[in-house]
Parts: sequence; structure tokens; C-alpha cells
Amino acid sequence: MVRPGLGCVLGALVVAPCAGQGRLELSPFAGLYIPAAHVVDISANCPGGPCGEVLAQGIAPVVGARLTAWRNDRVALDFSVGYSRSRVTRHGLLAEIPSGVMVGRTPIDTTGTARITTGSARVLIRLSPHTDRASVYAAAGLAVVAHGGEAYSHVAGNTGWGPVFGAVGRLQVAPALALRAELDEHVYSFSGTAFTTPPDYSLGVVAGNYHSRLQHDLVLSLGLSVAR
Repeated sequence: MVRPGLGCVLGALVVAPCAGQGRLELSPFAGLYIPAAHVVDISANCPGGPCGEVLAQGIAPVVGARLTAWRNDRVALDFSVGYSRSRVTRHGLLAEIPSGVMVGRTPIDTTGTARITTGSARVLIRLSPHTDRASVYAAAGLAVVAHGGEAYSHVAGNTGWGPVFGAVGRLQVAPALALRAELDEHVYSFSGTAFTTPPDYSLGVVAGNYHSRLQHDLVLSLGLSVAR
């Protein structure tokens, strides 16, 4: 399920240079991937009281690259891919615990590692005067976010599509070089099916279908843009 979505984005990376008549920029970047919501938040009423679990994705480094095709000095098409590897923690809610109280480190709490792969296609619009060396842009478009790795090794699915919004700051340091700082927000949700029962699945998710809550993942990055 991951490959078709990422294939669309990677295909766009190849096609974009042919379509654009303006300047092209390649921007490798590094930064932080910051999930702002629990991946899964489940609560239920068990015979002895409330129970359930919460899965949280950790903050982690992210690396990637962007390809920007400038149509003119004001508007550009931007395509990106990113990769992050982080820890996922499962906190269990035990029966016979008062409602709303989360158990800390218990035998049913587990951790695992996960990878997140992102791809996006966006439009950049310049907000500052084109005569300035330092410029500011607003970005918006469509993104795909795929979850994988050990924490999701016994789960099918886990790929979500949704809008992506960003703010871009750019400083021209040479005719063909620019520093680029960016803050992006990916808004999406995803579904999955756990096809084995605990403890085979490292995070202990109950076998069956589940749907994540709405995700708000932030990507804070700094890169170097090289123009062709």
C-alpha cells in the first residue's frame, strides 16, 4: 500500500523538470519530525472498569530532499520526500483504574521502533518583495505519510493522505545557492489491520481493524538549495 502512493510522488519528481520552463532547485535537508497527536487512542469499558491503550510516536530526526521548479519569481511547484525513524510507545489502561487515569510503566507497556516516509506535492507562493535576498513563502498541497518498521511489522495498511501546509524562509547566499528553513504540518489519518494477536505484534494492538485519530505531524527542517 505504501509503494503506489510514494510512486506517484517519485514520478512527479521525474516529470516536473520536463514540464517547468524556469529555474530548478534541489534542496537536501535535515531536521526534526514532531508528531503532535497520539497515533492510536483507544478506550473501552471492561468488566472491571475502563481499559484501552494509547500509542505515541516519538520525536526523531528526519532527512530528505526537495525539488523546486520555479515558474517565475513568485510561484513554484515543490516536490519532496522525507524519512524518519523513531520510537513508538504503547501505554496501557488497566481495568479497575479510575476513569481517565493512565497507568505508567506497567508490564503491558511496550516500545518499538518505526519508520515514517513522507512525500508531497505543493505550490509555493512568495509573500515578500522579490528584490529582497531574504524571502518568505506560503506552501500548500497534498502529502502521503506511510508508517512501517518493527512497530507495524504485523499490521497491513498504515498509509494516509491529506493536506500539507508550510511556511518557508529562504536566504540567497550566492547566485546558485540559498539557505532554506521550513516548517510544515501534515494533517491526515490512516487505517490498519493487525492480523496477529499479542504478543506477536510488538505493540500489543488487538487483532482487527483500527483507524487512527486525526494526525498533526510537524516537520522542522533546514536545507541548502542548489539551483541549476
